[in-house]
Amino acid sequence: MRTHLVRLALIIVTAAGLPAAVLVSGGLRAEVEPERGRLVSLTSAGRELLAAPSPAFLLRLTDPADRTSQWLDPGHAEQVTLRADDQQIVATARFGARRLTAVTTWRAVDDGIEATTAVTNDSGAILESVTAPMLRLRPAVHGDADGTRLFVPGGDGYLVGRDGWRAKPWNGRGYPGHASMQYLALFGQDGGLTLQTRDPQALPKAFEAPYDAEHEWIELRVSHALPFVAGQSFTTPPTRLVPCGSTWQSAAAMYRTWARQQPWARPKRGADAPPAWLDGGFITLGGQLRPLGLGRLAVQPEQWPDVVRRLRAATGAPSVLLDLREWEHDGIYTSPFYFPLYPSDDGLKALLAGARAESAHATAMVAGLQWMIEREPYQTRTYQVTGFDGRARFERDGRAVCVVGRDGQVQIDAPFFNWDGRKAKMCPAHAFTQAHFPDAARRLAGAGFDLFEFDQMNGGGCPPCYATTHGHPQGPGAWMSAAVTRFVAAARAAGREVRSDFGTSLEDPSEVLLPVLDSYVSRADNITEWPANGAASEVVPAFAFVYGPLARPLCIDVQHSVTPDAYQLLLTARAFAGGCLPSTNLGLFGILYKHGEDDLLPTPDKLDPAQLRLLAAVTRARCGPLREFVSQGEAVAVEPPPLAPAEFAFSVWEDGHSVAKKLMHPPVLASGWTLPDGRTALAFVNVTETEQRFAYPRAGGEVRVPALDVTVVHSP
Repeated sequence: MRTHLVRLALIIVTAAGLPAAVLVSGGLRAEVEPERGRLVSLTSAGRELLAAPSPAFLLRLTDPADRTSQWLDPGHAEQVTLRADDQQIVATARFGARRLTAVTTWRAVDDGIEATTAVTNDSGAILESVTAPMLRLRPAVHGDADGTRLFVPGGDGYLVGRDGWRAKPWNGRGYPGHASMQYLALFGQDGGLTLQTRDPQALPKAFEAPYDAEHEWIELRVSHALPFVAGQSFTTPPTRLVPCGSTWQSAAAMYRTWARQQPWARPKRGADAPPAWLDGGFITLGGQLRPLGLGRLAVQPEQWPDVVRRLRAATGAPSVLLDLREWEHDGIYTSPFYFPLYPSDDGLKALLAGARAESAHATAMVAGLQWMIEREPYQTRTYQVTGFDGRARFERDGRAVCVVGRDGQVQIDAPFFNWDGRKAKMCPAHAFTQAHFPDAARRLAGAGFDLFEFDQMNGGGCPPCYATTHGHPQGPGAWMSAAVTRFVAAARAAGREVRSDFGTSLEDPSEVLLPVLDSYVSRADNITEWPANGAASEVVPAFAFVYGPLARPLCIDVQHSVTPDAYQLLLTARAFAGGCLPSTNLGLFGILYKHGEDDLLPTPDKLDPAQLRLLAAVTRARCGPLREFVSQGEAVAVEPPPLAPAEFAFSVWEDGHSVAKKLMHPPVLASGWTLPDGRTALAFVNVTETEQRFAYPRAGGEVRVPALDVTVVHSP
């Protein structure tokens, strides 16, 4: 039937004077015109998705002598030829004068259409990037302007709607790194399209979806970053175009089918398995080891066991994971200058041993590839940043280790935050970097830390290095993720030599690092904050949905307070719905100004009662009836409860003063997981101070969720 449809389309189009090639497969119909090999039509269920003809590729070709670049698409070719049959369309663009040929193939596959572009480069120039495919799509999918959403695989994943891409036209993330997975999607209430790259090598690329307001299109595209090597040819990994449903879970489920068959998704068993305590259920508690700006410690070292005991009693948590900051000798994040530990090796070891006696573990947040050069001190009554001057050491030891940019100079970044400083990034392949992380893990494990969190290298990403003396090819390439994988694995092994239940974590998820990670820091609690893209965007737990029992998301960003704060209720509920282990940081600013300098201990009795009630509810549920389902099961797509959004009012601190905000948000969030034996658990969390009742057939009828509470429904 497919052959008949394709041949009929070819005859009709040719008779109309437009000798285009047509391919029909998996619910999609693609039409490619011969003059420039552009995709001129792409329909799903008979409805057009394209807003304009889309070029097959864009090449960046660079002169190795002066490093100037030119950008080439098929419109620059001397000749474009097209051939087609019922299984594929092949467009060949020849750039004769430049000795360059690009062959784009659109191929029929079971679930849609697959695209590849093969570039043969005999020009002697550097092929720096190949952007393909490129789809200029209508931003109102099937006419649904208000309901169309773009999915971007940034971190946990995020959605953005029309107001969002109009306010911030650029949406995109680099992979591996800020993009955790290899797909995009654009969909409305009647479905849409997902673009998914099938690349088991996890080569460096960017998943981009810029909005063009002038032409009114969103261009879904994949930009492949290549080594800085003259005369190199390249064939893009296949990218599939597949019709998807009307939810982000629809596209995620399609990606999951492929992703879980890849080498990085093999289950970890025996000695490779994550430590058992990560699946035992706990709550994370943040804290500081250095004095506050007012000159006093919030918690004396000998008080930490009591703080742990009180939090467990108030929330029902079996255990506590202490996220203690400022253990570095020279101040927070002064990488790689960590040792001796603060306040001392023996002092910190005694503190962690005392906390462990009360069923606590501890995580060390290590500043990843950062090499701190210098930092200005900063201080408030409840906050203090230690100044640092490492300029001489950087010139002596660091400059030769750090990433060299395309211009041949070491990249040095200006500070972004008050805790930040002038810094460079260690090249992941350099021998110093490879030795630094296992050495640090060994010493941290010896001090009593149980979890080594690679911070500030989100998703395991790093900038490409163009050095010729670090032992790697110049520019981006597979060597980058290979080097990161080596030192993460080495750190894990070194820590386990000292402490058998030692584990690894990472800021933001990464599929390619799953084999060497035991957990990751999730931002599933966030709404418009990172990894989302501001107003009219929203974080969704897509990574946990795809990778389920292979990924253990930790949420450490929730700042509970002593005063009512509806936004913290939302963050607590969203983290829970995303499968994260609960967390609190019991903000010291509020404790100081409500209880005074003589009572700074961050104990749960100081929390706003509504926040404590919800925190305890999600902790009991996540560490109790849901523990097995979340740690061993797969997330399932569930319908949102049939309730109107509620208005939440709160205040945020912006530009030195409090600003009133309002937000519309569902009053109840639903989530679900299923175990390999078929048992399913549905969880409903109520963010309001009013009981919520609603019909929910999947749960067997009416569901009742008490105020600021959780209801779990099991099915056999």
